[in-house]
Amino acid sequence: DSEVAETWKKFAGPTRIDDRLYIRPSWDESSLAPDAIVVSIDPGATFGMGDHPTTRGCLALLADSVEPGESVLDVGCGSGVLGICSLVLGAESANGIDIATASLETSRANAERNGVSDRWQVSLDSLASVARSFDTVVANILAPVLIDLAIDLVRVARHRIIISGLLDTREGPVVEVLAPFVERRRTVVDGWVTIELVRPG
Repeated sequence: DSEVAETWKKFAGPTRIDDRLYIRPSWDESSLAPDAIVVSIDPGATFGMGDHPTTRGCLALLADSVEPGESVLDVGCGSGVLGICSLVLGAESANGIDIATASLETSRANAERNGVSDRWQVSLDSLASVARSFDTVVANILAPVLIDLAIDLVRVARHRIIISGLLDTREGPVVEVLAPFVERRRTVVDGWVTIELVRPG
């Protein structure tokens, strides 16, 4: 029933990430502050509205760490919300990878909607097949998958890894397998922890 499937949209509004950044559903027309940075997202058939605690945690750390000129890899990109926000915040380029074919069309449409399609690349490539490295790698995936991907996350990250999808107090094993990266800071939203790790030196 398409009417039922669309009903939830009536209850989805802007999500405030920090003092300046908001994620807003593409169909929302509510007023925001004139100086707000607004990223418009339609999740389509993917994960990534911007309102889930893990997504909010990743966005909060990205908003406070992404620098102009950086490259970003969004692992398990879904709607592309994390990579696209990085571009809006000043990253030079962002790549997304996902196993879901819906992520290709959805994330490309979101990149176009936010005026960053020329700097967004998305594919169904596995992380193991990614040959280049990135300044920042962000992965909002559950802990068992993060552990499975740990070797390649470390391999492709030059400076920073941001991970989420972790229940607070259960993140220890994930942090351990991402050595030599070390924890710099964390944020906890509704019991979900997001951690920024950096390469020493």
